[in-house]
Amino acid sequence: NFKIRGGQFNCFKAGEHGGEYPMIATPYAECSRGYPIMYSKGGAENTYWEPAFELIRDINILEQAIPSIKDDVMSSEEKNSLVGEVAFLRAYTYFALVKRYGGVPIITRNPEFDGVNTDNLMLTRSTERETYDFILDQCDTAAKYLVPTHERRATKWAALALKSRVALYAASICKYPVTGSSQAVTEELIACMHTYEGLADEYYRKCIDASLQIMNPEAGFGLYQPEPSSPEDALKNYQRLFESPGDAMVETIFVKGWCISQQGTAHNWDLQMCTPQAAAGYKRAKLTIELINAVADVINNDASIDNKIK
Repeated sequence: NFKIRGGQFNCFKAGEHGGEYPMIATPYAECSRGYPIMYSKGGAENTYWEPAFELIRDINILEQAIPSIKDDVMSSEEKNSLVGEVAFLRAYTYFALVKRYGGVPIITRNPEFDGVNTDNLMLTRSTERETYDFILDQCDTAAKYLVPTHERRATKWAALALKSRVALYAASICKYPVTGSSQAVTEELIACMHTYEGLADEYYRKCIDASLQIMNPEAGFGLYQPEPSSPEDALKNYQRLFESPGDAMVETIFVKGWCISQQGTAHNWDLQMCTPQAAAGYKRAKLTIELINAVADVINNDASIDNKIK
């Protein structure tokens, strides 16, 4: 018994068991429980389609309102930053959609309904490639207008990081396609981008270019505490990076906050994905012998050995 919070990118209200089936209050099409992200336990009534397009409608309304904001209310710089935020939110939402459904209708201006004629409401789905290219264009717009630093909102670097991830995802499904012969494939809504020669390389290049901009020393990012004095310090630094990202801004590009007590949003990803030793009764993540043995050198009592674990 759970409900989607429409404006929270697939988040669930605290107190509801939102973490069991769509995995879990994230914008990513991932699930370790065997249920596709777009379905709930009982079927398809809990899809992401409806809340995503409700959010897109709100984004479009905001975009259309920006030019009417008076200068004594918001400066030109603040308006430009808002333009960038609109593009970022749109790219973020469409990326969540394309991973779930393939090509989807691209709506940048809300259609009007006169109460009688519904023809202009019957929108055609764009192809998978058109959808990915649209998202990448929105990331470019966001990177152009967003400010370089802000603790609680998307920045230029967050937009470039999102572009890198989107391009990598697109390149991967080009290079390692899942083929089929359904109507969706015929209409190039899914499983079609591998048919375009050189498209994977194009997306890989966009991924690399966006990442290099973030890695440029002028961007100011780097590893948090890159030279720990001991393995224990390294462990503490890694823990602090996620528990208190505000103390590790040098490695923080974009943070999505979770707060049960005040905002009513939460997730149970870390509970679901912990090892059995960390939480009794929850065994979603397990290290296999095959994975361990894939590592050539195993550290045992401060001595490096090459023997496989039996």
